[in-house]
Amino acid sequence: MMKHNKSVLMLGGAVTALLAFSAVSSASAFDRVHWSWYQKVHEHVDIDIDIDPAVFDPTGIVDLEKLQVFIGDVKAVSVVKDVNNYQPSEGTNGTVDFTVNWSGPYGPDIDPEYLDDTVAATLSGDLSGNGDVTGSTVSEGTNQVNFTAAFTDVPVTVEALDSFDALTELPSVNSTATAVGNNQNISTDVAVTLHDGQFLFGGFNCNFEGDGITGVPYTGNSNLSGALALIYAGSDGLINSSEIEAKSIVENITNAAVESAATAVGNNISVDIAYDPATDNGLLIGDITQVAYADVSAKSIVKYVDLNNYTNLGTFGSIVNSTATAVGNNASITVKAAVPPVTP
Repeated sequence: MMKHNKSVLMLGGAVTALLAFSAVSSASAFDRVHWSWYQKVHEHVDIDIDIDPAVFDPTGIVDLEKLQVFIGDVKAVSVVKDVNNYQPSEGTNGTVDFTVNWSGPYGPDIDPEYLDDTVAATLSGDLSGNGDVTGSTVSEGTNQVNFTAAFTDVPVTVEALDSFDALTELPSVNSTATAVGNNQNISTDVAVTLHDGQFLFGGFNCNFEGDGITGVPYTGNSNLSGALALIYAGSDGLINSSEIEAKSIVENITNAAVESAATAVGNNISVDIAYDPATDNGLLIGDITQVAYADVSAKSIVKYVDLNNYTNLGTFGSIVNSTATAVGNNASITVKAAVPPVTP
């Protein structure tokens, strides 16, 4: 069982030794890489970079040495339930039951003895039917009469109303859950040199019994050596795995489109260089190390979505969009010439 765990841990450690991108020449494979990171920075920086067969002279530079270490769990949960958007009726025939309470005066020429509460009440106008008088009172002093009549199974017709156009009148419900351990975004128009490490694990095992990790080789690269030490520590049980979890749950939606997205990411780095093509800034040199000792999961759950009385649903597109994305380590790098603005 321990052997199986070690194999998984070694596969889970994503290590990028060297990334070199150029707008002029493509990257080539390296048999041997020696990375020496020594800097002495003055206010005046003059950098010339020789990558055969070209020499780059950037006008500016993003020069970054960074280490991100996340210890613990990250959870994001978005729950949307019981959203009802009631629509116009489609039209139907049926019956209704109701009770009428009436009170009012009677004329002085009416003899109260002739007010008979045994005579059935009768509906007129758009409604038809008879009802039973369930109670009546006569006040001779104020010439007032009160009665209550109960009507049952009175026939009614509900006229159909226009339906709604789904293209313009269908509302939407959006649910998004995002859980990220370590994240870094760089957006610039000058050259970038980057020495970056992102480490993610759950915590230290307080019940660990042993001598600690041994046999970790030193690589000459601090981030790479740290990554190997973390992998050895995980395989020996010195540290615990982290849990990165994102859940988006949407339930019981009536007459609405649904967008549900859950994204869980252990380590993420994004570098975007949009340089002026008249300069030599289209350059990125990077040493990136990412290790995620974690369980990464994303769940997007959508259920019980009901639609009624809508037209153009066929051309509306997707009524339900559900997306779940789980990523352990991710690096996104873009080097491209900026698009000049269009002048009228």
